[in-house]
Amino acid sequence: MIQIRTAKTTDASHICATEATLFDKPGKEPSILKAIRSEATTFLVAEDETGIVGHGLLGKGDDAASMKVLVIAVRENRQREGVGAALMDAAKRSLRNGKLRLHTRVNVHNLAAQKFLAKSMFANQQEVSTETGNFYPFMYEVPLDNLSSAHIAMIAAKRKRSSKTC
Repeated sequence: MIQIRTAKTTDASHICATEATLFDKPGKEPSILKAIRSEATTFLVAEDETGIVGHGLLGKGDDAASMKVLVIAVRENRQREGVGAALMDAAKRSLRNGKLRLHTRVNVHNLAAQKFLAKSMFANQQEVSTETGNFYPFMYEVPLDNLSSAHIAMIAAKRKRSSKTC
């Protein structure tokens, strides 16, 4: 059974090994250790009885109400078994302190990732071109019926404060 937990520094070598098999430019151990230790990021790992089978990295979003999904990676021999979905569900549950949106982007040629995000309730946005290629931004918004009354009250108070004129 897959368990999702916060990454520990002792997980860095396993994370590096997974990224080396999946990405053209995998993370190096010093940068992964820095991300694990950082308060600006949330680093998650998925593990089962065999060890770490995937990981996810969340960072600060473009605005105060969002976070970015920077990486979701699953060992090739464990893909399409629900590991990525479990990591994405954990990312959605990590939205707190007024965070209402998760953002990410996917290369226009990565159809498997686009399909995965659509299943994860992310909405596809218009294509964006950057120096490193063309991407589709995706966004997930927390459904209001999933928010606690305290969370809704906090959002209403923030909106009220921001709508006041001087």
